[in-house]
Amino acid sequence: MPIQVMDDTKSFVPAPSSCANLTNTPTSFGANGLIGIDVSLFDGGLYYSCQSSGTCASITPGPGQHVPSPIFQLSSDSNGSVVNLPALATQSPVTADAAVAAYGTLTLGIGTESNNQPPPGLAVCDTGPGGDLKTVYNGTTFTNSYLDTGTDYLSFSTYAATGLPQCAAQTGYYCPAQTTTLSAVITGKTTGSSSINFPLGNADAFLASQSPQPYALDAIGDPGGANTFAWSGPYFFGRSVYIALDGSTTVLGPGPYFAF
Repeated sequence: MPIQVMDDTKSFVPAPSSCANLTNTPTSFGANGLIGIDVSLFDGGLYYSCQSSGTCASITPGPGQHVPSPIFQLSSDSNGSVVNLPALATQSPVTADAAVAAYGTLTLGIGTESNNQPPPGLAVCDTGPGGDLKTVYNGTTFTNSYLDTGTDYLSFSTYAATGLPQCAAQTGYYCPAQTTTLSAVITGKTTGSSSINFPLGNADAFLASQSPQPYALDAIGDPGGANTFAWSGPYFFGRSVYIALDGSTTVLGPGPYFAF
């Protein structure tokens, strides 16, 4: 199975010029790793061919060169996964919506074992092969919408459209004076929908230096753009999300879909 190897010491070849804002160490990244779980069978990111002469060039991978989903490669329990993150209120929060750490589970398979059986009443929202959904917020339909386990803040709309202020210290984030509850509706590509209430708080307050320092936040967000609504890490707290791979067969129907 192809894998991605990261040369964080640049011992083989310098990073290509098109890779800006590099994060090369666990300290600068703020973590030891990142797991992005979605419906895709293969990675759709950028690929490069690097030579020992010290040059790298962007390439289009050939057959068998895309990094596959490890779940897709399993001999059983390979139709998807379940991401479960208990609510922050149950995980020794430092303040409301903020905890030093959060713990959850990733369960392989959907409806294949006793521990991955979906409960009745889930909203099953079908997606495109890349996991694209739709979100309706403030009367606007965001067609570039998706669920994202690999980012730790929500990303949606614009300052102007939301009326939410920009942070003074953590520029680029939303900073309402008080944590407020917003609402939106997630809809599938052709079927399924669910109304979602979600908190949004002051990123300057959450990210200010303090002891203990909270790293798990469920009420932080930034502007994603006029057509983007990314349901990232904060969305998953307090939920079990069933993620069916593209082309899979499950007890909830064919993938790809998100169910919650």
